[in-house]
Amino acid sequence: MLERTICKTLVLLFLSVPALGAAGFLGGYSGNIVTPDAVITPAGTWELSFHEFFDVQDNDITSIGLQYGLMPNLEVGVSLLDNDDSETVFNAKLRLLPETPGRPSIAVGAFDVGGSANFINDDPSFYVLISKNIARTATEIAGKPSKPLGLTVGFGSGLFDGVFAALDWTLQERLSIMAEFVDEGFRGDSLFNLGARFAITDIIRVDAAAIDFEDFAAGASFRTAF
Repeated sequence: MLERTICKTLVLLFLSVPALGAAGFLGGYSGNIVTPDAVITPAGTWELSFHEFFDVQDNDITSIGLQYGLMPNLEVGVSLLDNDDSETVFNAKLRLLPETPGRPSIAVGAFDVGGSANFINDDPSFYVLISKNIARTATEIAGKPSKPLGLTVGFGSGLFDGVFAALDWTLQERLSIMAEFVDEGFRGDSLFNLGARFAITDIIRVDAAAIDFEDFAAGASFRTAF
């Protein structure tokens, strides 16, 4: 029953209007589903997000995140996580090098700097990653051009203990699908997640994902600058 719900939701997302990069599902940082990427929230821009993980580690996890583009290559954020206990975690990500045609972007960051999230054993999650478009030319999906396929590979500690990798494929102007592997996930073992994201408007994005093809997560983000 859960598998059918996941499949139906993802199909509806694929048929909806497109999406761009946004907050990760744990909130407070730009990313794919759980993994971070090299995207930085634009300077002077706020992003508020809400996500719900259903029946992960036999509990629901609610995430409310807020992130801010402090500088062109630096974002900071905070997440309120609730899985029986409520915890506030602080995050930051710095892009060391932007992507060029011949070079990947490089970023370093941290999720839960203070190590307060009990569902990852109170371990801070530091990471370093590289990200690159791996398809030089656009292809066509249903007669419409798609953008290059982005690959992110990184390693770290805590939630990202070991290695992680993600693919982000923008199928149309606003629609993207995401696939990621996390060596050390919520359950203390590897996870493979699949999701989709689309923009309802230029400032509102919604997304949903199958977590290790067993659990389901969904949410939305709102971006504004002032």
